[in-house]
Amino acid sequence: MASPSDIRRARQLAQATLEDLDSLDAFRRNSGDAGLQSMLSRIHQRRWAQSSRLLEWAGRQMGGVVPEISADQGEAASGTTETPSVESPAHPAVGDIVTVTDDLVRFTVPRPTDFRFVPGQSVKVGVGDVRRSFSIVSAPHEPQLEFFVELVPGGRMSEQMRNLTIGQPVDLGQPKGGLRFDSRFANHLMISTVTGINPFISILRNAFQKTDPGHRFHVLQGTSYQDEFGYDDELTQLATAHPDRVCYLATVSRPDENRNAGWSGCTGRVDSLAEDYIREAGLHPEDTLVYLCGHSGMIDALTPRCREMGFEVRTESYD
Repeated sequence: MASPSDIRRARQLAQATLEDLDSLDAFRRNSGDAGLQSMLSRIHQRRWAQSSRLLEWAGRQMGGVVPEISADQGEAASGTTETPSVESPAHPAVGDIVTVTDDLVRFTVPRPTDFRFVPGQSVKVGVGDVRRSFSIVSAPHEPQLEFFVELVPGGRMSEQMRNLTIGQPVDLGQPKGGLRFDSRFANHLMISTVTGINPFISILRNAFQKTDPGHRFHVLQGTSYQDEFGYDDELTQLATAHPDRVCYLATVSRPDENRNAGWSGCTGRVDSLAEDYIREAGLHPEDTLVYLCGHSGMIDALTPRCREMGFEVRTESYD
């Protein structure tokens, strides 16, 4: 059995290597020599795979809990996952833009041939001279990378995004972190606000593409207004087609405002509904993992309450 020191050092080495991949990839993209680019790409793939194996080893030594990685990521790093992609330049061009509201935009770019990721991960996107991390909405089997972004008044990236045009090139870093699917749990309670739904869409698309019937997904999403649900049609259709596997609850926190006229769904902040949902759905800590993604207020409110109930909680804040 490896010592705790060995396990800790293995994890630190793997994480440090993964963090260095952004610099390596930037060097590759900015190089004007095709031979050097090809060599750097191969080095990148080897380092990713080696770091993934280190993390998997550390997880096995800790009793099967794999830190910062999942089985899907191990496949993606080694190149064994069948994820069709399209030929695209180092700086893929925007292929589609949808304005959801004045403050929400959805856009896609072709997925570069060497870009591999795990559902739930995020990536740094560069527009002009500004870079920000965005969660990936699409699943690994899709040929496009899809993003759903909230625009903040006065924000540097938000101003760039407001002027984004089809055909405009963007810069992509390497996928990192994120809320990754954990197959050890049978039930997955996914609670989000607005664009916090992004990693959950990726996880769901991937799960149903693989047609794995062994997991049930409980998706709770809160927004201020009904037009801020960027994927409500997709989630409603999924829940209707698979009622034994998916439950989708959408709620608006400002039901009396004109913008929510005609809304007939749930009302109230999503964090105020979560505990009742857990009880009514019969969810138990032994087989349920809680994921929280979106505004920090929701995460700060629900994290201690869910943990007091005995649930394991994983979070990602967007502000």
